[in-house]
Amino acid sequence: MPGVGLSASRILQTFPRSPLVPAVALAAVLVLALYVRWIIFFSVVRIDSFEYIDVALRLLRREPVFVDGGTISVLYTTRLSVVGPLAAAFALLGATERTAVLWPLLCSLLGVAATFAIGWRLGGAPVAALAGLAMALYPPEIIHAT
Repeated sequence: MPGVGLSASRILQTFPRSPLVPAVALAAVLVLALYVRWIIFFSVVRIDSFEYIDVALRLLRREPVFVDGGTISVLYTTRLSVVGPLAAAFALLGATERTAVLWPLLCSLLGVAATFAIGWRLGGAPVAALAGLAMALYPPEIIHAT
């Protein structure tokens, strides 16, 4: 019956104008990104991760961080954007393997959201979806997120 129901072109014409489209699309990309990162949980296995954890634990125990002859490099102790949130996560949630990856995971998800937003601004919904999916599924980003 012609004229009854919605045609695909009519749906596509009205759908992108909805103010909820960016939020729903971003939420879908972030859920996918979180799912992939949690399933492929890489954990704390690199030497850098252990050093940052050691510095954060020393800060929580109020031990000296800059120690002569210690194993900790000055490089790790001065990266407060990594050590500070890590120490805060340990103080609030306890020092576990899962809490050690919360800050990198959050930063990774914020990177996915930023990539999506830039794509939306530059090219609308299709570019945002592709950019967000590319960042959400980029293997090095997944590995370094946890």
